Amino acid sequence: MSKIAYIDTETGGVNPKVNPLLQTAIIVEIDNKVIGEHTFFSRPFDGEIIEDQALEKNGLTREQISKFPPPHETYKKIIKLLNFYINKYDPLDKFVFAGYFCRFDADFIREFFVKNDDLYYGSYFYPVLLDVASLIGAILARGLLSPMKSYKLVEVCKRYGVPLENAHEAMADIKATRELYLKIMGK
Repeated sequence: MSKIAYIDTETGGVNPKVNPLLQTAIIVEIDNKVIGEHTFFSRPFDGEIIEDQALEKNGLTREQISKFPPPHETYKKIIKLLNFYINKYDPLDKFVFAGYFCRFDADFIREFFVKNDDLYYGSYFYPVLLDVASLIGAILARGLLSPMKSYKLVEVCKRYGVPLENAHEAMADIKATRELYLKIMGK
């Protein structure tokens, strides 16, 4: 059984140790079928720093963020979702974490687990990532794609004819990433 969790995050900065996870979008795909689309919002933990530059990029405001659920509540909802699809005690039952430049997102999710006193991120996700940006790199390296000035998701989507409206909104980004992946893979 194939299980993929396409995940995109919007954060309060670039350092998962000090900046908060603010929005998480997850598309659950099992055996090549989308089973669900979920978006979670979270206020920062006490002491986390929200960078102004991050807010400019993701379009969130401090007022909006102040109304998000506390991080422990968001964590419980994410774990409930993961537990619905994964038997965390079975080492062969995990999601492939997929996204665009998704090491960033995976690091924020892993750190969000840690900040919620959960060291078992690896019970839900394989250690390898399905990084669509890396697939673009492989296509470029094989000479099957001419070089581009930018490899940002919005630019690559334009090149491949994948619509992306509302860039830097987590669900919009991850839907476009999934569609881009399917297009690249010829599905």
